[in-house]
Amino acid sequence: MFAFVRRHEEWGGDLKAVSDIQEGLKELGRDSFLTYDLADAMRAEEIFFLGTWSDRAAELNLMNLLNRSYGCIAFHADEKKFGPACYGMLQAVARAVEGAISLEELPERIAVYGKEYSHKPFPNRQFLENAKVVIANSPTEKAAIKKDAPKSQAKVVYWTAGRTGEFSDEFLSLAGVKSGQYILQVGRLSMRKNQLGTLLAVKDLDLPLVFVATKGSHPLYERIFLEAAARWRKGPTIVVAQEKIDSQVIQMPGGEILSDRCLLGAIAHAGLYLHPAFSELPGYTYLEAIRFGVPVIASEWTTLKDYFSDTQQVEFVLPYDLKAIRIAVEKMFGRKYSQPAHPIFQRKPIDVARDFIRCL
Repeated sequence: MFAFVRRHEEWGGDLKAVSDIQEGLKELGRDSFLTYDLADAMRAEEIFFLGTWSDRAAELNLMNLLNRSYGCIAFHADEKKFGPACYGMLQAVARAVEGAISLEELPERIAVYGKEYSHKPFPNRQFLENAKVVIANSPTEKAAIKKDAPKSQAKVVYWTAGRTGEFSDEFLSLAGVKSGQYILQVGRLSMRKNQLGTLLAVKDLDLPLVFVATKGSHPLYERIFLEAAARWRKGPTIVVAQEKIDSQVIQMPGGEILSDRCLLGAIAHAGLYLHPAFSELPGYTYLEAIRFGVPVIASEWTTLKDYFSDTQQVEFVLPYDLKAIRIAVEKMFGRKYSQPAHPIFQRKPIDVARDFIRCL
């Protein structure tokens, strides 16, 4: 039996990746469960901790005390690389909103404010190096893990291509948009998702720009984002979120996350999927958009390149290069593609589970 131990209640792609492993394990006749409770996890033969975003010293000490082995599914990004840029973008746009600097100064200011970012030493090096295996979703993530924990036993398991069900048209009426006539970005309003980069890159385009977001986690980022949209966007900016954080925000029905059918409809009907994230591993929404033939603009800093690199359907940009993002939008918007003949679209949860077990 496998136990997967998590800390955060609200997940997106991370939880989908784990549920795929669980589904595949079930097909292989192996039991598993997801829990917040470490004591509950002790009844399993195999214990896997999820994520490296918070200090795992307590878990490390307990596992050592009990002489229990464990693994980790890392969802690990190179924060020393993306952290300063995330911070720099938020600080630069906040000062522009206040009128302290102009938007024309933004690219240079992002680098300046990024230097002020005080990166704390990675707290989980020993935790990862003591794990019997650390699962990465791609060679790029594995390299980031080995950078922070050189002696870790990092191995690669590729995920599936995300949600594969049918889609509905209900999102069009919910957001008040027409099929093929809007730009879309999906993800929690947060620095690493970089909605500010999307917003400012297309501020002068008279196209509806739609953001689908789960519950917020960074009130300052949400406020600056909404103020920037009101101040600089010429076209409509539509935010569909779990929480009505502003009078202009469309709340998801019942405050619950959109159904898979509705969310896939939002993606399938988009004229462009634009997501210049500072960090994304690899980003199921990228893969879902590719499957529906939607053109995609993705970040150079994600691990998507380990899944897709040689395709005209995906344009890769640096997350802070607003000019390059704008050029890519003008080039890609409205194009339609057939689903690529790519192995990732044949990959099933049982394939993920088999690879996961081999890593043990």
